[in-house]
Amino acid sequence: MIDLKEFLEGYKTSEIVLGGQKRVFREPSIKDLKMNISDILEKYCIEGNFKEFKKYVFEEIPMSKQNELINKVLEELGLV
Repeated sequence: MIDLKEFLEGYKTSEIVLGGQKRVFREPSIKDLKMNISDILEKYCIEGNFKEFKKYVFEEIPMSKQNELINKVLEELGLV
């Protein structure tokens, strides 16, 4: 038997280590998929400093590596 309330409250988390710092992201909901990637990641970063992560990913690394990294993060979160 499945307790529906308990089932719905559970969610997948993914741990991303970047620049020596760990961030934990929670799995987004379907309704959030219309948001842009940066907003989804910011909303669902439940552990770690998102501002540093955002600055590194969206400002400091080259675009080719940025796309590769974002795709890996999205894959880890089950969005690709």
